[in-house]
Parts: sequence; C-alpha cells; structure tokens
Amino acid sequence: MGLSRAEMDQKIDEHFAFEAADDVEGVLATLTPDAVHDIVGWPGGPSRGRAGARAFYEQTFKDLAESKVTVVRRLYGENFMVDESV
Repeated sequence: MGLSRAEMDQKIDEHFAFEAADDVEGVLATLTPDAVHDIVGWPGGPSRGRAGARAFYEQTFKDLAESKVTVVRRLYGENFMVDESV
C-alpha cells in the first residue's frame, strides 16, 4: 500500500530538515533503498539508491553554507511524489 499525500509531505519535510542541518546520513535515511535521485542540472545525472545520492549531498553541503527550500509545487501519484522546490 502506498503512502498518503500527508505521509509523503511529512517525509519530504523531514528530508528538507535534514538538509538544513547538513545531515547526510539523515537525508539518505529518508530515501528508499531504490530511489531515483534526479536533480536538474547535476552533472552526473540521475543516481540510484542511497549510495548513489551520497555524492550529491556531500558536495552540496560543502558548497552551500546557508540554504533555504521553498516549495513551488508537489505532484502526487500512486507510490511516488515529485517535489519542485527552489
């Protein structure tokens, strides 16, 4: 059974809280083991799984001292969510 919209929102908000704290392990724990991590403009392209996403977060946390996430919109489907944020 998939997650409800409220459960998806809770998980992505938890994810962003770990990002704000520069907590790589916390961020990775919010991803499913088979996650496709696709960040627009990331030179390596999409990565797969928690291990694949690690490089993105380790580099990003080095590059951004203070950051803020503003949600533009969220699209929901059965068993997935797309978050558009700035």
